Amino acid sequence: MKRILILPGGGVMGAITLSCLEKVEAWTEEHLGLYIHEFDLLVGTSAGGISAGCIGSGKVNAGEMLDLFSDCIPKAFRRRFLRVYPRYKRTAITKAILDSLGPGLKMSDLATRVIITAVRARDKTNHYFKSWQPKDGHLPVLECINRTYAAPVYFGKWKTPGTREVWLDGGTGSQNTPIVAGVWAAMRQGWLGNERVHVLSVGTGFSPEVTGWDKLRRMRLFREVAMYMDPADGGLARYQSLNDNVKAAEDLVDKVPGFTFQHVDRRVPRKQNRLDGVKYLDKYIAYGRERAERVNYEDLRQ
Repeated sequence: MKRILILPGGGVMGAITLSCLEKVEAWTEEHLGLYIHEFDLLVGTSAGGISAGCIGSGKVNAGEMLDLFSDCIPKAFRRRFLRVYPRYKRTAITKAILDSLGPGLKMSDLATRVIITAVRARDKTNHYFKSWQPKDGHLPVLECINRTYAAPVYFGKWKTPGTREVWLDGGTGSQNTPIVAGVWAAMRQGWLGNERVHVLSVGTGFSPEVTGWDKLRRMRLFREVAMYMDPADGGLARYQSLNDNVKAAEDLVDKVPGFTFQHVDRRVPRKQNRLDGVKYLDKYIAYGRERAERVNYEDLRQ
């Protein structure tokens, strides 16, 4: 059996994912003797990419990653005195990763297969950094992580002068919840249709908003642009891509023998749907633990 874990972006709201995973790992350890770094594939974007790289190393488990996240995030999301952009420095996150993984850890050194996503600014394409492929395996894990958490305004683009490339946050593309990337990898590995495959996707919270006809018909250009940008949900395209990714995977359940899929997420109040909502950190952790009760654990069995 192949187990695939999808870890989306969401900034501080990544605590929802990690607190849910802490419970999931406690169950898999007790019932299957299995840690998350022993899953067959971890796929992460932005905050999820940080978690995928760290947990996939086998050096920290989900609970330890949640502790690391909870300690690091308030330092990382500390506004600078002057109104400058990007708003936040990378220093605290870099230090936390290096303290946990040590210097020099490469993608090929990870304990399991890991994909970390980013968007290449030059041609605006999604790029999947795959730990098992030679062209990506030689890259430091920290380098791939730096490329995936590069949200505009918050931490800003990541530049690699040696390759003359600029990288944008994986969540700026269609793979903020990288379900398609996980299914694609399962196809390329020859798992789909040949083995039992379960994909578990653990979200970072969402705030659906239905806008009425009267408000929409009077909408002026500024409001149209604001809807397109929709900073709370990371942009209209990103919000749509989550729905499309989930629906595509659900459709495969009926078409591919041995394939199962579950996406676990939690509606949050609109005011709490913030990539830098540090003051809501305890609430996010509680939401994730509550969502863990909705996981279909039997699908994780052999």
